[in-house]
Amino acid sequence: MALCKKKSPAQEALQDAKDKVETLKNRAVQVADDSKVKVAKVSKKAAKKAAKEAAKVQKKLEETAGVKQHKSKKGLIALLLAGAAGATAYFFWKRSQPVEDPWAEAYWEDIADSDAAADEAQTPDSAASDAEDENEKAASDQESTKK
Repeated sequence: MALCKKKSPAQEALQDAKDKVETLKNRAVQVADDSKVKVAKVSKKAAKKAAKEAAKVQKKLEETAGVKQHKSKKGLIALLLAGAAGATAYFFWKRSQPVEDPWAEAYWEDIADSDAAADEAQTPDSAASDAEDENEKAASDQESTKK
């Protein structure tokens, strides 16, 4: 798995500083060469001073860039460890939860429900006899109201 390497802002700043240092060095050397006769001492001092300043800036940027890179690696490692600890805790928590067998009680409840429904249900013969009883009762009620 190949990762695309992007330069961090610190690395870009370091590269810019290196380019500027190189430019300053070349400029100082060029100025020194052009005016050797006129200002040999001044240009030499300026070149040394520019080189020292550039070296200081470069060193400071390298230190700053190096610290940030290590910090990001430490953060990534800490994030991975925290994720692994969380996943482990979730795994053991889930394993400690009680497991209910879906078929164990549902089977007996279904039988009890079907027995109760069978007791309440009427057969066609009993429904017919109930209807006859109601008709007879209605007829007797009519006779008693006519008298």
